[in-house]
Amino acid sequence: MKTRKIMAFLVSASMSFNVLASSAVDIVSADELDDVTLQEVPENLEEPDSATEETESIIEEPEASEEAESVPDETEFTEEVTEEIPEEITEAIEAAPFNEEAEVDGVIISVSADEGVFPEGAYMNVERVEDTEDSDALIEETLNDDVNIAHSMTFDITIYDSEGNEIEPDTEAGNVYVSFSDSLVADSNLDVDVYHITDEDEAIALDVNVEDELVVAETDGFSYYVVVFTYNAHTYDLEGESSVALSTILAAVGISGEVTDVTISDPSVLTYDAETGMITSTNYSSAATTVTVTVDDVPYEITVTASIRQADSNDQIGYRVASRTYGIFGIDVYGLDGSTIIPTTYSNLGYSTAIQVGDGSILDFDNENNFELGRIYTSDGVETYITAEIH
Repeated sequence: MKTRKIMAFLVSASMSFNVLASSAVDIVSADELDDVTLQEVPENLEEPDSATEETESIIEEPEASEEAESVPDETEFTEEVTEEIPEEITEAIEAAPFNEEAEVDGVIISVSADEGVFPEGAYMNVERVEDTEDSDALIEETLNDDVNIAHSMTFDITIYDSEGNEIEPDTEAGNVYVSFSDSLVADSNLDVDVYHITDEDEAIALDVNVEDELVVAETDGFSYYVVVFTYNAHTYDLEGESSVALSTILAAVGISGEVTDVTISDPSVLTYDAETGMITSTNYSSAATTVTVTVDDVPYEITVTASIRQADSNDQIGYRVASRTYGIFGIDVYGLDGSTIIPTTYSNLGYSTAIQVGDGSILDFDNENNFELGRIYTSDGVETYITAEIH
């Protein structure tokens, strides 16, 4: 789908408005898409007493837009302080008469129990469970909407007596601890939790203690255990038609490590240059785009929006969305002489703006079609949005 920009120069060729339109059926040419109508407010309108004061009070100097960088920034990350497992738990595990350990797919699983919890001759068996859809679904029900699962591992832990009968711990006799050792536990980007999936298909989150690559939890029974690595949902606001280093985004959301892959859900809105490490917004869109960044073999989803600046100025000129007094919906353009505002419309009320495609109906902006730069409007089957920029 092609898009065509039409430039309408307003003030000494230093201010331009861009009208972008697209249609799912036909490509709209410049001849078919009329210029945006910019109609100044008639001068016979009575000026409100507080118009000038109100106008000056709402003019704000926008923040400087972020400049594109040619190479990624070297970002410094703060190392996460490693928590320690309480000494009483460590001592209890070390002194436990029942202390079984197994390694499955590089993960070391241990079960420790006090005297009398398991009969003499009891032993443990651990198997990795590959089909985890049911357990993952149970766990997702317990998580907040802003928490994402990065990775999970499910293990079937079973304790047998000396005759091979499956048994459960006698927790009245003492405590039972289950622990998992894996390098992901030490990943500062992730939170780790341990869930016990009961025979009643209930996911119970255990209280965990974490130190280095080890996570330990006290439990009272055995079956399926799921080690879940999560992270809070990440969002980043990128100004439309601008670039930013991926390292800057990662630093902003708190992700550190070696980037091994980057994928973008909608390349028509955002692109990634692997050589420069830059993320670029190529389109104005209010829709969120998902950037999936794989760091140290773990995928992280970052929701990036390409927002539109609603106001801007330099030393000589500025623009903003009109104040909507007298029902004016559109753009206000003003000159600047130091701190003095030079109106280009009556009392800085702005230019009434409308959209028309060919000889079709005119789409006027009102309280229902509230005017906003970058917002997509549909007129005669054509999606259109307007942006402004200072040259």
